[in-house]
This record gives sequence, C-alpha cells and structure tokens, in this order.
Amino acid sequence: GYYDRLLRDADTRPFLVALAFEVQIVNKIPIGDHDVRMDKIITEKRIIDCK
Repeated sequence: GYYDRLLRDADTRPFLVALAFEVQIVNKIPIGDHDVRMDKIITEKRIIDCK
C-alpha cells in the first residue's frame, strides 16, 4: 500500500512501531514483496519484537 511505498523510498529507515489490540495478533500473516516489516508491535498486554 501507500505507506509501504513511502517507507521503502525513504532516505533513512525509521524505527517502525505498530499499535494493535491483543485479539488482533495472529501467528502468521501473508506478506508480499512490497510489505515493510514493523520493528515492534505494542498491544495492551505486551510489546512484541518483530525482528
């Protein structure tokens, strides 16, 4: 999507954090070649390191 292209084309890569509810967390999601990975996901119960 739009943000994936924006982040991919940035001069420097920012530290990326996503906010989500715990019920939205799943073990696997489909990832395309254009997708940009988050560094952390923060829910109301925990902080997930995505690396």
